[in-house]
Amino acid sequence: MFPGKPQVPTPTPTTPVKDWNSIQRNFKQSTEHSQNQTLYLQSYLGKMQQWVVPLQATVMPVAQTQSPYTVGSTDTHISASASASADTVIDLPQAVGSGRMLIISKMDSNVHNIVVTANGTDLINGAATVTLSSQYQVVRIIDAAVGAWIEW
Repeated sequence: MFPGKPQVPTPTPTTPVKDWNSIQRNFKQSTEHSQNQTLYLQSYLGKMQQWVVPLQATVMPVAQTQSPYTVGSTDTHISASASASADTVIDLPQAVGSGRMLIISKMDSNVHNIVVTANGTDLINGAATVTLSSQYQVVRIIDAAVGAWIEW
């Protein structure tokens, strides 16, 4: 038999009626369980579609000479580099709870940092900034609520 399928015995003329009632009850419970699993899966896949970065996403290269860089409305992945003499600042837009996702990465090996700065009184995981100090370090953030960006 397959896992998760009801185990229904072959009926025989001598099978008592109470066994048939039990078989019917088990089959009904198994069917309801399968329907619940299907509904859960549909809900989960719907939510996943909202969280997956769209395929048309582009990488926005940002050099230190563009600092401070204000994140644009179509930016999804910002690939930033600091210079040998100064940090690069990335200014986030105001958090409004849109669910927008951003990926920001530090591409260079310079000693200076990429500083991601929240807008106004907004916070990123409870702080005003997030600092990327190592080459290839990445921060993934979501506009989770009014005034709040969170890392994921």
